[in-house]
Amino acid sequence: MKTLFLIATIFLSSMLIKAQEVFFPSKVGVVLEYKNYDNKNSETGTTRYTISKVNKMGNDIDITYIILKMDKDKKVQFDDEITVNYKDKKLHFDMSSIFRQSILKEKGELPKNFKISGSDVVTPSYLKVGDILPNSHVDMAVKRGIINIKIAINITNRTVEALEQITVPAGSFEAFKINSEMSAKASIINKTSTFTEWLVKGIGMVRSESYDKKGELESYTELVSIQE
Repeated sequence: MKTLFLIATIFLSSMLIKAQEVFFPSKVGVVLEYKNYDNKNSETGTTRYTISKVNKMGNDIDITYIILKMDKDKKVQFDDEITVNYKDKKLHFDMSSIFRQSILKEKGELPKNFKISGSDVVTPSYLKVGDILPNSHVDMAVKRGIINIKIAINITNRTVEALEQITVPAGSFEAFKINSEMSAKASIINKTSTFTEWLVKGIGMVRSESYDKKGELESYTELVSIQE
């Protein structure tokens, strides 16, 4: 769950869609590599995005990429393909697809009584300070014997706080700073975190920070390299 939570937090016209117009790379072969750290600056793992396919359909575009997430010992925790969709001048990311594909990969099939629904994480191509971005959610339910297990994830209060310069190991960028809240409920577990992320046109997220409900830093992720 923690790995999927990170990947889910890890993350984004004219007739011709240019890479710099979208908050995500849209050129086949581009590789983004991120390092993940805890609140004591100790490395906890690596996440790599590789753009594997770009399908343009008029003003719309589907961008398929491979997510490879490894722990600090290079043990693979997640390895799969995900597709984001650019349509109506907005980038759409279906959070439920990550959970669905993770279960398929682990079990070989979805449980017969498994249900999942939700809404996309939507990021417009044109942002300005003060914008309020759409909320999103994922709801999952599965029955094991007589026990009903329900999981609900909500992303709310997404606001564009600033347009500022930021420097990470991959370079210096002008980025939109976006704050949001994420809550996750599963049985007796109820976790709420706040996130700050910096988005750059043509790249997407270059840095992300996670804070607990007391406002204390839990973890952060930085872009360390871009390969084209």
